[in-house]
Amino acid sequence: MAGDRDPWIEGEVDEIEFDGRRALILAADARAFASPPAASGVRLLPPFAPYLDQRDRATLWPDPAVRKRARTGIGAPGALLVDGDVAGLWRPAKKGKRLVVNVEPLTKAARKAADAIAAEAQVLAPHRGAKTGEISWA
Repeated sequence: MAGDRDPWIEGEVDEIEFDGRRALILAADARAFASPPAASGVRLLPPFAPYLDQRDRATLWPDPAVRKRARTGIGAPGALLVDGDVAGLWRPAKKGKRLVVNVEPLTKAARKAADAIAAEAQVLAPHRGAKTGEISWA
């Protein structure tokens, strides 16, 4: 790979190994890549968030069956992140003035984060035209 580099970017990029493959990153990012900060917290990502559309979806969705269910196109669920890992899938349902976030847990971390997920549902509610947000479990 090193011999294939464009001379215009020589010195601007570093070669790294990611998931058993060689890749290039900006040299300025090498230190941050070597020791990234730990992700923390809970996030409800919408179905077509750029984070979910990574080129290497097997890294984000290691289980092929879950990957297929998560990336269905129209009607796709969102992803529940707990401390940076996909811990579940979610779908919204508006019921009157309530937003119910139906969570399908994929890991034990999802249920352990129930209070934080409910707080995220409450933040999301006004953006979906609801006054309150709550969660239910699939």
